Amino acid sequence: MSINTMFPPLSAKGGKRNRNKGQQQSQQQNSQQQTPQKLEKPTTKVEQSPKPSPSFNLPDLPPETCQLIADLADIEKRLDSLNALSVIADKHPDLAIPLWYSYGTVVILLEEIVSVYPYISGKHKETLAVSSYSLIQRVCKALALLQTIASHPKTQHFLIGIDIIYFLTPIFALTQVEREIEYLRLTSLGVIGAMSKTRDPQIVKYLMDKEVLMICIVSIQHAAEISRVIATFILSKLFSENTALENVCETSQKILSIANLLCHSIVTTVMQKRDVNGRLVRYSLDCLNRLSTNPKATLQLHSVVTEYKGLFKEHLLEYIVSKEPSLKPKYDEFCRNINFSPK
Repeated sequence: MSINTMFPPLSAKGGKRNRNKGQQQSQQQNSQQQTPQKLEKPTTKVEQSPKPSPSFNLPDLPPETCQLIADLADIEKRLDSLNALSVIADKHPDLAIPLWYSYGTVVILLEEIVSVYPYISGKHKETLAVSSYSLIQRVCKALALLQTIASHPKTQHFLIGIDIIYFLTPIFALTQVEREIEYLRLTSLGVIGAMSKTRDPQIVKYLMDKEVLMICIVSIQHAAEISRVIATFILSKLFSENTALENVCETSQKILSIANLLCHSIVTTVMQKRDVNGRLVRYSLDCLNRLSTNPKATLQLHSVVTEYKGLFKEHLLEYIVSKEPSLKPKYDEFCRNINFSPK
């Protein structure tokens, strides 16, 4: 079954509808003359904006997958559909295209996110992890499908149009560290992480305008280790873009706060000795090294690193030499850039 058949673009016009158009208009006019006009109750339900027809062929999908997408509209079948589609998306990233172009699907995913809002504010906030596991599970599955859309080059730009960060911001306001809350935070970071992988200036500007930098800083400060890894990864991707780097280096206060955060994250991670998360160390060092290439940041970085001098030598350098020798050139480059000697 073709996805074009099951989910036609909104601008498509069927022949039958064209043939009956005059007849339908006539029936509507007669109905309006016979029946008094009634005022409808205003509704707050979000409706999906018309989407442009794709300039490429939509992929053919198995009938079962098409049915799963259609079943998202059925509240009784939604959780099963979310579970099944998230598994399919892991193996078939092109699922992002029919997810976006199928009518109403993105609105349903956003409604799932909004459904958790009452539980992350007010009197329900403290009981979210205990009483709402099934709700969190649904939201996380919806976020996983949005991450699929955010990962695909043909659909990721559309998330700017719906302002996806706006829907995720209340989730990042959570400070609890329970497993369920962490799962919610992690999948939300996954959506941003997928968008940050691109080097598209429009997406980078959007992420910076939406203060993703602050979202990452708060996550590194308060979240569990796996979320800290994703948040640091996002920072490293943003720092790789000149516009984002210039934004970070606008003031000494920004540089100092980020440098302190990254240095503290590296040192505390390698001091664990056992089960050191190598990705967290690598991404943090990537961020520091990139910051050190900006002349505005070298003095502040030198000042911060000097405070950690003993710990850098005793723990970080020892870890790099013994566990991650591939990081040694990057570490040496960073020290040269800020005129720092760890000896």
